[in-house]
Amino acid sequence: MDAGTTIYVGVRAYSEGQAIETSRSVQLTYQPTEEPGGGDGEPGGGGGDQPPPEPLTAPTVTTVAQATPTTVTVDWTFVGAADFARFVIQQRDLELGWHEIGIVLNGSAREWAGAPNSMDSINPFRVIVYNTASQSATSNEVTLTLPTLTAPHLESVVAGLNGTEITATWTFAGCPDFHRFEIQKQVSSEWLVVGSTLDPAARQWVGPGPGEGFTEATYRVVVFNMAEESAASNEVTITGETPVPLTPPVLVSVTQIGPMGINVEYSHVTPAEFARYEVQQRTNGSWQMLGTITTPETRSWSGGPIPYMDTAHPVRVVVFVQSGDSAASNEMVITQP
Repeated sequence: MDAGTTIYVGVRAYSEGQAIETSRSVQLTYQPTEEPGGGDGEPGGGGGDQPPPEPLTAPTVTTVAQATPTTVTVDWTFVGAADFARFVIQQRDLELGWHEIGIVLNGSAREWAGAPNSMDSINPFRVIVYNTASQSATSNEVTLTLPTLTAPHLESVVAGLNGTEITATWTFAGCPDFHRFEIQKQVSSEWLVVGSTLDPAARQWVGPGPGEGFTEATYRVVVFNMAEESAASNEVTITGETPVPLTPPVLVSVTQIGPMGINVEYSHVTPAEFARYEVQQRTNGSWQMLGTITTPETRSWSGGPIPYMDTAHPVRVVVFVQSGDSAASNEMVITQP
């Protein structure tokens, strides 16, 4: 060795041929103090036993974590080897066979990222180190740690005109193995899917609402990962307009005109969704229509012949709206003019 050469010196303890502890290395500059050889000037054969060859120490895998929906990162520690050749990353299959999924040629590397054979938490990973003599040492085995699926937070649900459309807005921390969002509506005790999106960056959805005339509707957002695990957001309830009760007409008079006709007078505040008025007479326990009024401003009707012109068969006016709902007035008998 030439004078001035930089060397690194450390102490390693052995027990039964196996290294049990290694000190920190110290950087020195080599300076010879005497001529090589024995004390009498003759070349020396060296004294004492030669230390055993340095054994190859196995790496220690610390974590295997999911990085993306299809890749993982494998991290390990390693004391190093002077004759390092490569790291080989392996994963075991369900039949207990080991398969190479990656190679690292950098001796100072302590992490590998790539696509494994499977993205489950059953089949473990390990790292094998090789030296230039093709000797190897195998690490411990560690399974994949899957990320915890966190729930979205539903910030708002806004109903559009007449409740025919809603806009749902939420926040979400993200998920490496994201699959989809579902927008769900509560119906009785069940949750029905009203929309979904496969976009992991989506934070808003616009779609069909609860419908015209709704009074209340409850929604939530559910996130799913590739394993079909799910996490549901908080629930948001929206309320519609309070329906205005349908008021019945007020029958003012039912007067006979001619031998078989009548004139009906009534008052009423016409509803917004007016469809028609019907003048009806009760016959044999049921109500028979005598005539129809389709103009909302009309407040009288005359017609005939009327089936019964006696006081045992009363008359009434019924208002109908476009939804089919109706409200009946008071009843009156036919009076003589």
